[in-house]
Amino acid sequence: MDLRMAVQTYVDELCAELGLCPVPQARLIQNSSSKRSCGDFNIFIRQPSFDCLRPHMFRLVKELPRVSESWALPIERVGYSENSAYLELFLKRVPAFQRLFQAIGSFRDDADIVSSSRTPNSCLPSKKLKDFDSVAAGRNSCTSNSNNIDKNQRLLVIVHAPDQPPFDHRRSEMLALYMRTQYEACGFQVHEVKDIYLFDEDSPLSKKDYENSEYFDAAKQAFDLRRYLEDRSLETELDANLGAVYLNSPAVSLARALASAARACIQATTTNLDDVLLCHVAPQNKAYVQQQAGVLLEILECLKQREDQPARQAFVIHGGTDARQNSVDDYLQQIYDYVSNSLRHRRLRADEGSPLCSMVVRVLADTKITFELLAARQMARLKISPLSSKDDTLEGGGGGGGVASFNGKGGIFVQYTCARLAVLLSNYDCAVADGRYPTCQPWSELHAEDIDLSALSLDFDWLLWRVMFRCQTALERGSTLPCFLSNEGGTGERRVFKFDLCAHSVCEALAAACVQFSTYYSKVRVLVEAQPHLIESLKARIFLLVSLRSLLHRGLQMLGLQPVQRM
Repeated sequence: MDLRMAVQTYVDELCAELGLCPVPQARLIQNSSSKRSCGDFNIFIRQPSFDCLRPHMFRLVKELPRVSESWALPIERVGYSENSAYLELFLKRVPAFQRLFQAIGSFRDDADIVSSSRTPNSCLPSKKLKDFDSVAAGRNSCTSNSNNIDKNQRLLVIVHAPDQPPFDHRRSEMLALYMRTQYEACGFQVHEVKDIYLFDEDSPLSKKDYENSEYFDAAKQAFDLRRYLEDRSLETELDANLGAVYLNSPAVSLARALASAARACIQATTTNLDDVLLCHVAPQNKAYVQQQAGVLLEILECLKQREDQPARQAFVIHGGTDARQNSVDDYLQQIYDYVSNSLRHRRLRADEGSPLCSMVVRVLADTKITFELLAARQMARLKISPLSSKDDTLEGGGGGGGVASFNGKGGIFVQYTCARLAVLLSNYDCAVADGRYPTCQPWSELHAEDIDLSALSLDFDWLLWRVMFRCQTALERGSTLPCFLSNEGGTGERRVFKFDLCAHSVCEALAAACVQFSTYYSKVRVLVEAQPHLIESLKARIFLLVSLRSLLHRGLQMLGLQPVQRM
């Protein structure tokens, strides 16, 4: 049980015991302040529903630490002032470190896996790609992953809206890649259709299919989408302006192509499918027609892979882009040159032209464009400005002119932090191998049960815990995308839905963790002298940084990026 649920359960039980009206939702907020005197979590108590508990607040303050002893995150003390709008919860630090390490340990083994799905969508311009072309001619525009085909029982078909402006299309591709990565991790087979009109000629739909629909008005030669949605209590799920669609509408042609593409992807699957999800990715200026076509697929029953269970649809809509560039290739070339020129004057000068240097340049360029396109909120219109000489250095983050810089600490700063951690851990291993730390083992052999967590006694250790906990929570939420989409209106039908991928939360959490590590590294000496009374704190802090490394690698993996080991 997480802390929010545990607090809510306690408040509910206390209200029931006192015969008070229940508090519908106790607002638990993790404190993002860097002040060490602030609580780790706050409960907002100025909401009207908390008024009934106000006379009993001192009892709540006294009981919470005792009641929480069996929780995963037990509370050490509660701060309360009659003039304050919050209860401040201070956690017991050792159990909190244990809980964090357990959560990170669930994906630590996968932290070094390099995602191969990133290469086809490399941000390098076309003249740099050569052997990395992602879209072949003809039907190869419907691509799928080939791993674990025999054991996967669920299918995701990602469809891009047609005729998108170049930068909008690039943003759609990045969102599709993020979504693809998460669904493949959940065991889905994934097909991606980038040119939907290649399938138009093979459409199974005919005029007879239209006329047989109860929502087709033969006199007007139009479909009544609004009535269909209202009959299924879905009118609030999609665009409020969806109404009549005439046969000569672009939405009908798009629906024909979608029906053909969905059928082709289902037929290409070699296993019996338990579930099919068709996901439309579109900028806001293309979303209306895409939603019209999606509802037409529902009306014409084109998505049934089994008689009793139709495929479901989802719509991932983003705010589009406002680019002050001539072309996507020009912008990507500019990023590539920017990264390459920056590294030419730095540590990789001697390796210029080597495969290592080329790989680092490619990964950093990929990282910069990924953060530029994903770090903004999904429905925000993204402004892409040209890079200038005033941009931050690579060590400063290379935030650029976009919205994704996080005060100058963007994707390249995350990669820089990964490289710093790699060097620090390598130096530790060298010290162990040289006998400088005779009682220690290499960092890859450290386990939580071998660590004395009470040695993490500095406030700086705890401030790093705070930001790592927020980061781990963001990664956990970012990887939990809807697998089964349902309508909550009471009909029980599972048809259409819009959702936010929250990729920006992952980018923000990674950047925040790196900023806090930078402060930590400047204040705390990790590789201390080999004195007996310092060894336990050395091992504990190395393990803390190994866990941070796993967090960063996992977050980059979710974004389809490879962490660098050297800059």
